[in-house]
Amino acid sequence: MYDFQTLKDAIIFNTQEVLPNDPEQLDREIQNLVNLANSSGEKIRHYIGYEISGQIHIGTGIAAALKIKRLQDAGVKCSLWLADYHTYLNNKLDGKFETIRKVAKEYFGPVMMLCMEVVGCDLEKIDLLFAESTYDTKRNGQSFWTFDMKIGKELTLNRVLKSISIMGKEAGDNVEFGTLRYPVMQISDAFFMQTHLVHAGLDQRKCHVLMRETAMKLDDDFALKLGKAKIKPIAIHHSLLLGLLKPKEAILETTDLTIHEQQNLLYLQQEVIESGTVVLSEIDQTVAKTTIELISQHQAKTVEVNKMSKSKPDSAIWVHDSQAEILRKLKKAYCPMPRPEEQTEQEIAAEQLWNPILDWCQKMIFPGNREIIIDRKPEWGGRAVYQDFETLKRDYFIGKIHPMDLKNAVSETLSNWFIPIQNWAQSNPDAIELVINSRK
Repeated sequence: MYDFQTLKDAIIFNTQEVLPNDPEQLDREIQNLVNLANSSGEKIRHYIGYEISGQIHIGTGIAAALKIKRLQDAGVKCSLWLADYHTYLNNKLDGKFETIRKVAKEYFGPVMMLCMEVVGCDLEKIDLLFAESTYDTKRNGQSFWTFDMKIGKELTLNRVLKSISIMGKEAGDNVEFGTLRYPVMQISDAFFMQTHLVHAGLDQRKCHVLMRETAMKLDDDFALKLGKAKIKPIAIHHSLLLGLLKPKEAILETTDLTIHEQQNLLYLQQEVIESGTVVLSEIDQTVAKTTIELISQHQAKTVEVNKMSKSKPDSAIWVHDSQAEILRKLKKAYCPMPRPEEQTEQEIAAEQLWNPILDWCQKMIFPGNREIIIDRKPEWGGRAVYQDFETLKRDYFIGKIHPMDLKNAVSETLSNWFIPIQNWAQSNPDAIELVINSRK
């Protein structure tokens, strides 16, 4: 039997955003899932989809695995979806189907399942699905491509064009026509696989909005159901891990705002700089809704700009990196030393908001039930063991922990945690070479 609070806690755990984003509406939809699942005896189903686009870093493998572990513990049936058609449309690897599928089966699938293993998932209860074979099946007597056409008729060209940003592209004359197929296929995936929880990073938000808008328009044979009831999928956007490089500020276009809205935006941005956050209930009620949405966009875009990226290898830790390689990357990482004698508490908090080492401790290491052990000589503070983020943050903010000591400790924790993945990589060097050499 599903429990409302257990499922809700799993959904919001380590999450940047959930759709619906209205708290009362979210509670209603979660309760509806619980009621329908318990009365029908059906499982609540989840999926997270991946392009097959290179080596797997900890933001792809471990952050998502921790989320799946919590969902599994709440009784959700979880699936990993390896999207070869989508990878092809987005021109990843060398652009050949045979390469994409070989990398998916020999590297991506096995490594992702190892990521699930090291965080404690029950591997026997996770479905590893390949688009190639899934699209050959039928749902309610209908092929995937029938679902795809049915859903395509519910979308406008304008909405699809706006949604291609999920592929890292912008609308324009030079966009391949095949690119427009991608959002329609992704929306169709959720309905064809009948997944009630759709899971991704925040970059997939536009597609998830379209999934929810489309859900109640579909005929019974194509609608997302739990029991016999039509429902909208709940979209879960897990927190992105910051990359190791020095952060950059995101720029927002404000030309469409009124002068008053631009002034409010500047005020809100200053609040973020000074305090690291904004309490919306304390903002003057004359602040336009557009402005509040913009500051949320600004925060999200800044995270997006500074996230761990495959295209910037030194911003990322691959899940199968050796202990020496992890330490090498972390030694160069952005990790500013707080200056409590010069900075206010608010200034320290604002600066450390973009510290990737603390970010990983908060979002990955402690949620993964790992600890941080600082080993120092007695004259430098001696040995200290941290089992929660708030205590670690407090000591770091007041200068009790040196950045290099923190980096060494995090390196040691990650290396020990990922030993099964490192062992697999050592035993399967051809798979690592395959993915490295398959890039254009």
